[in-house]
Amino acid sequence: LFDGFKDRDITTMLTAEIPEQGERSEFIDFLGDMVIKLDTMYVRDEFRRTLTISKMRRSEHSHFIHPFQITKNGIEVTKL
Repeated sequence: LFDGFKDRDITTMLTAEIPEQGERSEFIDFLGDMVIKLDTMYVRDEFRRTLTISKMRRSEHSHFIHPFQITKNGIEVTKL
């Protein structure tokens, strides 16, 4: 299925929920070219949205946890 989309230059996005006490699916990670984990963390007396890129094929990327906000202008990621 994914190869068919790639052959037609169609970008697909697969989302999955990770159980709070669970692990990510290695099979799902294998299928995708990129894996981005969205999460929340408790920082300085408030919850903050965060993202971590754990996989991005053929590209160098940050492995840090990045805070982000959803604003009227879209998603704004805080540069570290």
